Amino acid sequence: MKLLLLVCLSLLAVAAEARDRMAVLDLVPSSFDNTEALLLSQRLRHEFDEMDRFDMVERSDLYALLEGKGLDTATCDDSCLRAIGRALRTEWIVSGSIRRVGGKVHIQGLLYEVKNDFIFAKTTRKVDYDIERLRKKEMRRLAQELVATEGGSTGVPWWLLVLGAGGGAAWYVTQSGDDTTPGGANGNGGSGDNGGGDPSQTGSAAITGTFPAP
Repeated sequence: MKLLLLVCLSLLAVAAEARDRMAVLDLVPSSFDNTEALLLSQRLRHEFDEMDRFDMVERSDLYALLEGKGLDTATCDDSCLRAIGRALRTEWIVSGSIRRVGGKVHIQGLLYEVKNDFIFAKTTRKVDYDIERLRKKEMRRLAQELVATEGGSTGVPWWLLVLGAGGGAAWYVTQSGDDTTPGGANGNGGSGDNGGGDPSQTGSAAITGTFPAP
């Protein structure tokens, strides 16, 4: 029993030191200003970096690879994401799109797990067009919805669950709602950067898998 405990503690120490690599593709704009889409993409990359749980692939390295392989992110499907991830030796790839319809902006994001060829999480959101809100709040929210930091997950690595339970483990959670309900199911209520009570902002997120805590 002591030996098993030592092994588990050793594995936890190794897992704490090793961080997954992540590549974040630029948001694909549709009826949306290209320069603003690039600005928001840079901010989204920054939000993942601020989590301090991933080794981020530099954008210059990412797009040098895409250009060399003749890949178009606007039409990048699962096989395209897999090819990018394997070429860059990343565990995770984030892709998404941003589209303006009148005074509203539709944002979609996707987190792809390269090893298992698996769409780990998807999120979609409709908000009023406000470039500062989009940059300061919505990019953070997008990152947090794709890599859930609270609720649902056990926060324990899958291999430790297997050791303890003798079998596989999986987590599935779907969040949906709007900012009309403070502290609602999708975490949009409250105050500060993550709060709002704003009926103009709606969205949903679906996460499948077991994401280890940082």
